[in-house]
Amino acid sequence: MSREKDIQELCNQVLTASLIPESGDSGYTQCPFCLAEGLWNDDEMNEITHKSTCAYLIAKDLSTNGG
Repeated sequence: MSREKDIQELCNQVLTASLIPESGDSGYTQCPFCLAEGLWNDDEMNEITHKSTCAYLIAKDLSTNGG
């Protein structure tokens, strides 16, 4: 696999990751990469505010070539 295809595959896997439900009945979920919290009904990664160094944001940027 070429380096570009590896990067695309990595980005795809990061961008399709699921939020992690926090234990208990707190009603919150977490990003698996930066652990930023979201409400349980924020069922998609793009619905929470990630830390600026989050792998999700980096992958999103790389997959759109910075756009």
